[in-house]
Amino acid sequence: MKKIALRLFVLLAVFLGSLVVFVNVFNQEVTVGTAKMDEPTLPVCYMEVSGTRVNRMFGTKTRLGGEGLRDHLTPLGTDRSLKLLVNAYGQEISSVAYEVRTIDGENVVENGKLSGFSTEEELQALEFSLANPIRMDREYLLELQLDLGGESVYYYTRLVQRAKASVSGYLEFAEMFYRTCLDQEKSGSLSGYLESDSSGNNSNFADVDIHSTAAQVGWGDLKPKLYREAVLSIKEINETTGSIQAEYVITAENEEGQTEYYNVTDFYRMRYDQSDVLLLDFERSARQRFDGELPVLNSTGISLGVALPDTQYMTDSSGEILSFVEEGELWSYNRSVNKVTRVFSFLNDGENDERSENLAHGIEIVRVEENGDMDYVVYGYMNADSHEGEMGVAVYHYNAQQNASLEELFLPVGQSYEYLREDIEQLAYVSKEGDFYVKLGTRIYQIDMDTKEAVVLKEGVQDSCFVSSRSHQTIAWMDEMEENNSQHLTAMDLETGETMAVEAGEGHRVKAIGFLNEDLIYGIAAEADIVTDSLGKTTFAMNTLKIQNMDGQVVKEYHQEGVWVSQGILSQGLLELKRVRLENGVYVETTPDQIMNNLQQTEETIRIELSVGQRKGTVMLVDFGDVGATRNLLELEGKFFQGQGDASLSLELFRSQKQEFSVYAKGELQGFYDILGEAVRAADAENGVVLRSQESYVWERGNQESRRTLNEDELPAAVLQAPLDMAALQSALGEGYSVISLEGCSLDSVLYFVSRGCPVIVKISDTESAAMVGYDPSNTILHYPSTGETKYFPSDDSRELFEENGNVFITYLENETD
Repeated sequence: MKKIALRLFVLLAVFLGSLVVFVNVFNQEVTVGTAKMDEPTLPVCYMEVSGTRVNRMFGTKTRLGGEGLRDHLTPLGTDRSLKLLVNAYGQEISSVAYEVRTIDGENVVENGKLSGFSTEEELQALEFSLANPIRMDREYLLELQLDLGGESVYYYTRLVQRAKASVSGYLEFAEMFYRTCLDQEKSGSLSGYLESDSSGNNSNFADVDIHSTAAQVGWGDLKPKLYREAVLSIKEINETTGSIQAEYVITAENEEGQTEYYNVTDFYRMRYDQSDVLLLDFERSARQRFDGELPVLNSTGISLGVALPDTQYMTDSSGEILSFVEEGELWSYNRSVNKVTRVFSFLNDGENDERSENLAHGIEIVRVEENGDMDYVVYGYMNADSHEGEMGVAVYHYNAQQNASLEELFLPVGQSYEYLREDIEQLAYVSKEGDFYVKLGTRIYQIDMDTKEAVVLKEGVQDSCFVSSRSHQTIAWMDEMEENNSQHLTAMDLETGETMAVEAGEGHRVKAIGFLNEDLIYGIAAEADIVTDSLGKTTFAMNTLKIQNMDGQVVKEYHQEGVWVSQGILSQGLLELKRVRLENGVYVETTPDQIMNNLQQTEETIRIELSVGQRKGTVMLVDFGDVGATRNLLELEGKFFQGQGDASLSLELFRSQKQEFSVYAKGELQGFYDILGEAVRAADAENGVVLRSQESYVWERGNQESRRTLNEDELPAAVLQAPLDMAALQSALGEGYSVISLEGCSLDSVLYFVSRGCPVIVKISDTESAAMVGYDPSNTILHYPSTGETKYFPSDDSRELFEENGNVFITYLENETD
């Protein structure tokens, strides 16, 4: 009897011990339970300008730095008055404070407390004025702090004060235009504002512009209805032009009477023609929200609807599971079981809530497994749930069997979504061992997601010296972090942790170009072949290009006698080689060449195709290549594991302190440039603006006087000598100025600098240059140092002469001081 009791006791102990282990393992791997995402709670703020509600602001729970926070501009009048509007969404606002500071955050212009809310319909309104003046043509950051009963929430807009800048007519025009487009009886009246021609796209609602027909601008046969009214955002405003963005939501009925939802973004660039508004540029992008309950299946694949061409997608190795990102949502389509799952979304179905519709976040798919599991990264502004109001990077693992995502890591990052996107698009990778690799600022971090321990894998990273593969599994950097003067290169496989070193060899330099699949592409140049001209332009002439795998094997080598590769450009598996040859001791461009990625083409398991229909125009289709189910698609809503504890980890953010020019166009950051001439060309092509690191304007498309003549007596004597040697001119001007090359820019674009009081040196022959000291609608005004004369020269002749001589322009900028 005692033996039986002992055995029962042992069995019970084993059972209880096993149960404890099981519960611990279950809690570690699966967590306590699953739930849907919590709904948003924070208020939304707006500014009122010229009687119009504009510049919507979503709240953040931490203070942000000013760099990159350029969603909109609020113009400040001569009386420096402002009007704040708040939709509290049921929250009790205890107090409001404000602070105006320089963009770098170094200087506070003023701050104070606000009171005296009034009620205007469903909004609360507060009017106030700045006590202190701000510098003209310089952007400042306005921070508004709302106290919600002990919790502070911050809201941001830019302030700018500019002479003769009136925005009221532009706001009225944008409001009129987008509403008239939705009225089929009136939309034809807009044809007079358009420049319809053969270059306009008239079959794709995702890509409509000023060159499209009035019928296409008026939504063709889609017959949409307005679901969420536009809140206008002021993107640019000066004395000559203004740019407005309108974001709104429309619905349309399909052939079966079901409702489709579209997110729409309009962009308007305008100027005044006396008292009327003249439309200079118009662009519209409509993107359909994916809905698995609509008839999205066809015989060989699935339709993603009206979508942008850069839609992100990934399949598992068998090609049976497709994951894709549409309008801030992550979806997974399992073809074998005919099921589609919305894995991640901030949207609340059936709720018309502007907070959940905020698209200031991105999603990167890292890995899709054959069982449907997925690793993915969400970055930017978090609209809802436990991180509502935070800017950051969240790493998730989706468990397909349990249809739930586990947050493995959250990194709060105090910078704008657009700056964060620049980093994440370069590197965000989750290894199968549970390490997260991410580039933030000038650092590459390796983070153990179990222990939350972070190490700096590489610091001082310059974008021009860093490359990553399409999957982000393999990365490489130039050790010296000098674009044209590095002797060593390191590549790393983030899955295995193995590294590979490349050395240029004595008398040579190495440059990382990119990856074909996971194979590194780099070029070798002899020191003697790396030439910097008097304008500061460096030609890195590579005599050899190599494609090398991580085992150190060179799988392809490119070399041609008498020809050098000056640049390698990767695009969709194709490596385009820009090449030069020597002519009279000078590099000149010659015919390009290219290298195809044959392996990628053979490994593709699906194809993206475009189909054009009568009602919706161009839609995107994912073609699997064989026949599958065409009906009875099951749609599921993914959930989130709860109770796993805090997954947050704070990291220091370091950014380069060197001079850097940023280009903004059509309401978005287009990129960063080290060379002003390249930035101006990029902004000119997109009707944008160029700002320097302190966020002051350097160049603006079209914002220049119709005529200007500079007083030569007030100009530096060294500039009137029109030297084409930038180093010599810099030495003559001294530390208060920076000499800038505008080589390759158009005459029209460089006139901006003359308009702002800076003469432009221009090459007019192989042996002669001149200083452009003015212009009028028909002429340029050139000072010839060889004779000391100043003459008018017809604009058309000037343009032809300058182009014949390579459009070589030099000017200077006054260095900024606060």
